[in-house]
Amino acid sequence: MLIIVVIICLVLAIVATVIAVYALTKDDKNGDDEPKKNGNGEMRSLACDGIDCLHGGSCSNINPDSFVCSCVPPFYGRKCEKGNVP
Repeated sequence: MLIIVVIICLVLAIVATVIAVYALTKDDKNGDDEPKKNGNGEMRSLACDGIDCLHGGSCSNINPDSFVCSCVPPFYGRKCEKGNVP
């Protein structure tokens, strides 16, 4: 049972990383790293601002309103909050 949970966590981490990389490269068509501005000329905050992925997970912005946490096995969940230490 533990092996199944670890495999599921690894697959979820890989999928989350692929989605995050795709989203980040898709948005950066010009190759610039300049912060984006909203319609009022104000700096937009990113989804990962203020988000802490738990248990050593890392946050990746998908777009200004959406993020994904890449979790370290055996943890999983929106912010790596689920899972048990073996």
